[in-house]
Amino acid sequence: MARMSSIHSRSAARLVITYLTAVLLGVFLSLPLLWIVLTSFKPTAQLLTSPPTWIFSPTLEHFDAVFARPEFWRALVNTAIVTVSTTFVTLSVGTMAAYGMARDRAGGAPLLYTTLAIRALPPIVLGLPLFVVFTRTGLIDTLPGLTVAYTAFMLPNTIWLMLGFFQSVPKSLEEAALVDGCTRFGAFLRIALPLARPGLVVTGFYNAVGAWNHFFFGLTLSTADARTLPVYAAQLIGEYSIRWGEVSAIGAILVMPPIVLVILMQRHLAGGLTLGGVKG
Repeated sequence: MARMSSIHSRSAARLVITYLTAVLLGVFLSLPLLWIVLTSFKPTAQLLTSPPTWIFSPTLEHFDAVFARPEFWRALVNTAIVTVSTTFVTLSVGTMAAYGMARDRAGGAPLLYTTLAIRALPPIVLGLPLFVVFTRTGLIDTLPGLTVAYTAFMLPNTIWLMLGFFQSVPKSLEEAALVDGCTRFGAFLRIALPLARPGLVVTGFYNAVGAWNHFFFGLTLSTADARTLPVYAAQLIGEYSIRWGEVSAIGAILVMPPIVLVILMQRHLAGGLTLGGVKG
């Protein structure tokens, strides 16, 4: 009995330490976001005070200044369009590619390794080649051009994530559908895709957040017409002055959609993460 009690005590202590560590890590990682949100509501006179002011009268002056600029609304619409289109294209193409690799392991393995190798390249390596190609094809500073660039960068990760979900779908269900007269594409749409729905939710979330916050391609492949919100926020930082209030307001606007999505979809995200995983 004493030994069992000792084991339970150690297990409880490990659990408490684990939860305490997770809470502390979450608070530490949330501090920059909290600072951005607080700064966006601070009066201008208290933005750069030392030591920082934690208690102040909230104001919306920075949001009013941002909303009064037509460039902000254009950048916001551009970001929304690129995010939706990139998420749709990457899920459509990546899902079918992952399904083909999962059902043809012999031929799919080399292609998988190739796509993962492409994903290992940092965006800065792809920036110059894409800039040259887009300039010659007329895609520079266009929303379709940004969608192509974002899709090319995120597609390998989409394939890798969805591959694990399709490998967890029993082949026997599809084989039974094929025996009943269903085509391979029909089995994909009616059997494999519904069973891999948690993977679609997780992958779509990551792609949407990645496209929403992506900075480098928006900076190098656009100037004014296709400028996205992260790039617009960066351009408020000048050589001799920084509009901290407006930058923080845009930062608060940028972080809100992912946070809202996590709150609304946390159960689906958690379920999808536990079901995924590439099998050998």
